[in-house]
Amino acid sequence: MKEFIKHNTLVLVAFVLPLLLIFFVAGSVLLSSARISTEYNFLYATCQTAVGTPRFLCGEFLEKSLSVQEGALIIKDIDVASLGSARRFAEPTSENLSLTMHVFLHTTEKNVSAEISLEEAQGFVLDEKITSPDGITFSGHTVSSDGFPLFFGSRSSFNHYLVSGRNQRTLNLIPQDQFRGEKQINFIGWVLSEQE
Repeated sequence: MKEFIKHNTLVLVAFVLPLLLIFFVAGSVLLSSARISTEYNFLYATCQTAVGTPRFLCGEFLEKSLSVQEGALIIKDIDVASLGSARRFAEPTSENLSLTMHVFLHTTEKNVSAEISLEEAQGFVLDEKITSPDGITFSGHTVSSDGFPLFFGSRSSFNHYLVSGRNQRTLNLIPQDQFRGEKQINFIGWVLSEQE
């Protein structure tokens, strides 16, 4: 065995060195993304459509229904038939278009979300800026993995992240598989404190 190593040192180094480099790069990327954290939790909303109501209405519905003013969550009662994108229907009425809003509190330390009531959501003091007071940004974008397009095609997926500089950590938001697309999750704000 010693003679084998002695005669093939160059081949072993050529094989082991790239593997070490790959493990080093992968480890540094994983460690840097694991270190992204903020002391602030945040609220976000999703929308559930009734049968026959197109999903594309959710984004506009959430944007017009929710706003943060002076740290307080304001919820407006919106008639779905009055939305601009609802005009694509011949006769948009409240009876044939139905949307249900769901609000979630995301605990950033544990990377988990829990649905809360609208009343609970209104009990928080919020900062509606996309970047938390300690400099972490909520972001959503598409990531594509080309692989071998000639044989397998390419894939892309839309995810939401906490971002700090060039590092990002994938968020486990609810519901991940039911509401896809950038407009389906509406960031409401960072939780600064509970209202007294």
